[in-house]
Amino acid sequence: MRFLLIRWFVAVSVAAAVSPVSADDSTLVILGIRSMEGDDEFANKLTTALRQQAAKLPDFETSQRVISLDQMALAYDCDDLDVPCLSKIAIGLGVKRMIYGVTQRTSAREPYDFLVFLTLFNSETGSIEASASHIIPFSKSEDSALETSTDALLVVLVSRSTSAGGMVVRSNIQGARVTVDNQQIGTLEEGLLTINGLAPGEHSVDIDASGYQSRHETAMVSEGKITEVNGTLNPARIGPTEVVIEDRTLSPQPRSSIPRWLPVTLLGVSGVSLAGMIASWVWIDSIEHDKDYEDYRARVSEKNPGVNVCHEAENGLAYAAPGTTEYGKFSGVRRMCEHAATLEVMQFVMLGAALVSGGVGAYLLVRSKGTKESEYKPVAQPPALTWSVEPEVTLGLLKLSASLAF
Repeated sequence: MRFLLIRWFVAVSVAAAVSPVSADDSTLVILGIRSMEGDDEFANKLTTALRQQAAKLPDFETSQRVISLDQMALAYDCDDLDVPCLSKIAIGLGVKRMIYGVTQRTSAREPYDFLVFLTLFNSETGSIEASASHIIPFSKSEDSALETSTDALLVVLVSRSTSAGGMVVRSNIQGARVTVDNQQIGTLEEGLLTINGLAPGEHSVDIDASGYQSRHETAMVSEGKITEVNGTLNPARIGPTEVVIEDRTLSPQPRSSIPRWLPVTLLGVSGVSLAGMIASWVWIDSIEHDKDYEDYRARVSEKNPGVNVCHEAENGLAYAAPGTTEYGKFSGVRRMCEHAATLEVMQFVMLGAALVSGGVGAYLLVRSKGTKESEYKPVAQPPALTWSVEPEVTLGLLKLSASLAF
């Protein structure tokens, strides 16, 4: 009974504070961002910065009211944050669009950054019109540094709800420079760079960094969609490789003293490694056909075609409104992706172990037969290339002999 009275009091207070504004097709409200780990100070700063940047949008009239989604859900007695609940809140506020979202840490331990996930709800269509995510480094989480990040988030939301397109450029080199259509755009932070407001069509993308070979890609941008460009940079070649040429010498080959069990053991290790690689492959295949994984992959493909599913799950992107049944599934997919990543590494390790142990085992098995002490075999010295010139002078004859051994 006491809880119901408190809830009624809060609902009345909130309802009184959010009397509807004038209905306008371009009216927008930004609800308070919620922190998953209790970083309320950062969440409040982020909310303030979003409202300030939204006020600069040319096509929206943004309300500056200090309201949170939790308050509104309580005021309208919403048990689930579904479309009917969001529609009631939007109608009660007298707005056509609402932006709400959450922020969470990128790591359970320090140092960590903040992952921000925003959603744009359209009450006229009764649907989530767009969503966007962005990683804000901890060093840029203060008031003065949030302007750029919040502006980028809002531009993504607006561009995804219009005919403009966008691009996410990823690379393996931190700080790599990105040039689009011969115009330098910026540098990669946290391995990626988000570019918005691109006209639909084909665009040339160049990625370069000091000490690495530059990468050129061509990307096709579609209306209201984000195209992903992956550009792995390889180290630049410093100069020609020097080849040292050495002579070959002859040395006696003593009878081999390799124990017979050693090559047999290595061949057995090779077989076990191959079996482990096959088991890992079967396990990964079962993960890819898991029901929750396929469901999450379908939602990711619907929102952002071509985006890596595991990367989105690791970043905590649910691709579903908070409170829905699908919202919590990304954590299970994230665990599946972690297992799959470990299994993929194990596959390469086991393949390498199988090749190395099998090759060495076969070589030792042949060598274990031994050779006679009277036999002489050339001992090869790397690299296997020898060039020699030998002059020979005899009575009435001058001869020059040249040889190339390999």
